[in-house]
Amino acid sequence: MTVTLDTKNLPKGEALVIVSLTTNSPQRPIVNLFFAGIID
Repeated sequence: MTVTLDTKNLPKGEALVIVSLTTNSPQRPIVNLFFAGIID
């Protein structure tokens, strides 16, 4: 899996972006990936 984050429209400062994955696993049907950083 490759994720590309375009930050040109995000405001400067701290940012949190969440990518939600829907799987076919009965135990964990949704997995959230959290990306945190600082936008210059």
